Amino acid sequence: MDVTMNNHQRVLRVLRPSRNNHRRGVRVLRPQDKRGQVTIFIIVAVLLVAAIGLVFLIYNNRTSIDGGTTQKESVEAYEDCINDYVSEANELIFDNSGFIELPELNYLVVNTEGYYRQEDVGRIPYLCYTDLNYARCIPQVPLLINHLEKEIRNYVEPNVDECFDFLEENLEESNYDVESGVARNFEVELREGVIRTSVDKSFTQSRAGEEEVFESFSSRLASPLYGMARVVHEIVNEESLKCNSDYIEIMSRNTGIKIDKFVTGENIRIYSVEDMITKRGWRFAIRGCKLSTPS
Repeated sequence: MDVTMNNHQRVLRVLRPSRNNHRRGVRVLRPQDKRGQVTIFIIVAVLLVAAIGLVFLIYNNRTSIDGGTTQKESVEAYEDCINDYVSEANELIFDNSGFIELPELNYLVVNTEGYYRQEDVGRIPYLCYTDLNYARCIPQVPLLINHLEKEIRNYVEPNVDECFDFLEENLEESNYDVESGVARNFEVELREGVIRTSVDKSFTQSRAGEEEVFESFSSRLASPLYGMARVVHEIVNEESLKCNSDYIEIMSRNTGIKIDKFVTGENIRIYSVEDMITKRGWRFAIRGCKLSTPS
């Protein structure tokens, strides 16, 4: 009997929860604890979704920038394209001393007494000319800077639509909708150290509900053309008025410009004007106030 009672007491002690369980780290989950864990899981899920959405947004924006589809980059894409043609015109004008194509009225430079290097031999334009003896020469291009702007405009303007077509194709490949009007009023302006162009053009690019609108486009290309044209114009003007030019004085007032003058046996005056920084130059001929040849 005693043995049975002792065994029964042991069983009860085993089944009865010990008061020391809490002290040993054993925890029994209560209903309110389960609800707390579910709340934490929901918060974590919401934060995870928000983080994924933020990463997607940043990636989308980066893709737009890398794809050249922002307003700034569309302007730069047009400028790069149009400046290719402006640069070509600039090179031709230097090669032909103020003209896209050498005019019919020109002078053939020969290698006289070793004064000219062999590469300098060739035809150059008359910028001031008369075929009369004793008479002052007549400037062939009175408004030289206006003439240069017109030369560049006539060369570049036929390519404006091509540059906009190129821009539209790139945008459409990036899933943009494009609405484009007619290009009007293309202008070229020479300023110190730069060639500027501008054109009026209604242009809209849109994607994903965002719209960007343009009314005009412009470009800038570094060039010493304006400064050199001013110097050449001053030489020609003095030659037409005085039958000569004080080119040393002109050079002293225009630092960075080098001027050489050579008079041929036919009394043709040849000027070489060079920009000291870019080493780009013009050569042109003057025929005026020419004495008759004794018979």
